Order: sequence, then C-alpha cells, then structure tokens
Amino acid sequence: MNSGKSKYRLLIIISLIVIGNIPSSAQMSSILEIAAGGGWSTLGYKLSSPISTLDVAHKGSWAFVAHGEYILMFNNYIGLGMGLDLSHLGDRTSINGQMQWNDVIDTDGEGYNHHLTISQWHDNQDVWYLQPGVFVHASVPVSTNWTIILAAGGRYGFPISNRLSYNGTTCHKGLYPQWGLTLSEMENHGFYTATASMQTTDWKANRMIDLVLRAGVQYHIGKYTALVVRAWVACGVTDALRITSSNQALGFANDKPGMEKIHYFMNDYTSVLATNLVTDPHSKPIAAGLEIGVRWIFPHPSKRTNICRCLDVYR
Repeated sequence: MNSGKSKYRLLIIISLIVIGNIPSSAQMSSILEIAAGGGWSTLGYKLSSPISTLDVAHKGSWAFVAHGEYILMFNNYIGLGMGLDLSHLGDRTSINGQMQWNDVIDTDGEGYNHHLTISQWHDNQDVWYLQPGVFVHASVPVSTNWTIILAAGGRYGFPISNRLSYNGTTCHKGLYPQWGLTLSEMENHGFYTATASMQTTDWKANRMIDLVLRAGVQYHIGKYTALVVRAWVACGVTDALRITSSNQALGFANDKPGMEKIHYFMNDYTSVLATNLVTDPHSKPIAAGLEIGVRWIFPHPSKRTNICRCLDVYR
C-alpha cells in the first residue's frame, strides 16, 4: 500500500516539475471571436428524372453562417473553443420538360392523350439552424502580424425555422389522335395554362450533427485585436430532412385553384421530396464558403509555477 502511494506521489511531483518548466513563451490566452460569411449549400438528397423528356436539375442554394466563439489557447499553437453558430442551409430543384398520360378520359367521356409542359418550375427548401459546437484550434505564426489559423470540430444543430416553397408554369393540352386534334385553353375540359405557387412552414427538419473545418489567416490590427479571413466547409453526418421513400409519380392535379380534381389520373404536387424523383432519401448537408471576423485576444498573466509551494503538500 505504501509503495502504491509513493508511486502516486512521485508521478504527481514529476508532472508538477514538467508543468513548472514550460517556457514562459508558451503563454496562455483567451480569445473572443465573432465572424460571418456566406457561400453555397445543399441538403444532400439525390434526384433523377424517370423519363427522358423531363429535365430535373438539383442546384443547391446559398449558405450563411454567423459565428461566435470563446477560445482558450494553451500556448501559441494549440487551443480549444466553444462556439455558437446561426446557419442557413438550403436546396433548389428546377423541373422543365414534358410529360404525357395516354388513354385517359375527358369530361365528355372521350378518350385522349393528356400532354403537359412544365416551365421554370422551382422547388425550394430552406432551413435555419442554431448550432452549438466544440472546436480544436491550431495557430502557426508567420510574422509579427500574420498568423495561419486552423480549426476543426463538430456542431449539434437545432432547426429554428423551416420553409418549403415552389413556383412555376404548367400548360395542359389534349391530344385526340382519332380526330387529329389538339385542344388547349379550354378550362372546362382541363386544358389550360397555370402559374402555380405555394409557400409553407408546415414541415420539419431534423436536429443535425455536422463536422466543420475552417482555415485562414489572422492579421493583428492592434495590440489585442485582429482581423480573421478564412474558408470553411461543413459536412453533415446525420440526415437534416425527414424524407420517406415514395413511389408517387410526379403530377400536377392541384396546380390551379378550383380545378384540383379534374386531372384524376395525376397526383397532387406538394414537394419534389414527396415524389419518385428522389433516388436517395438520405439528406446529409454540405456547405462551404468564406467568412470574415474579428478577434479580441487577452493574454493570461505569464508566471512560472511555484514548484516549491506545490512540493510542500507532499512532504
């Protein structure tokens, strides 16, 4: 038992000696940082067109981040930070092209082929997140004023605002091959041109975990103040959206108020996420961009550890 206590005391004494002999140049400091920036983002799901006459383009959207953080630098090179981010992630899908339903029945009981042209149809999803995070920081001084700065860490995101919207133009025509006729702009028969739009917050995004990497430079503009310019990239490791696989074919039965049921052979359009255009329902976001910020740097008092006082405890 005494041997065990002696080894324990010896280990503590050695640790105190090592700590006490850290060079005074390895000065600890506290940093307060605020930054903001923008870039590009995608919510990560995948789309594909089931027919060759329909063009489906998945474009992504704009990204934004406002960042605040407290950083404790253990020396001139390594530190640990805790921060809070306000972030925007989004996605945009455009649909253009033509679809056709054959051998359907019109309002007079006649058979025909229903032809639909879709123009400039845009489906948008936007999510705002509040994201507390923990980051490891590294600094590489290159001159008196310039320092290369790196940070890597993870965030846990809480969705605080969700928006789903779409808009576009559809043109319905009736093709009657038995008579060689094409009918259009006859609303009573379901042939018309419509401009549709919808916006709702009645859907929810998931809480999300992502990994973040930041790299840039720090330039001192005062004794305790510095500017920061850097690039950043964030990659989700959990799904941001609640997408369930759907075999529902694309349809526009509800593109014009008052005529929702006339196209009985079509599905209602609620979102591209509710159609069979989605080939991979996993939604792991990716975002990247640039940001600029300010740091206030507060060096801790530089003093060596009083080893003698520490050793007195173990006499």
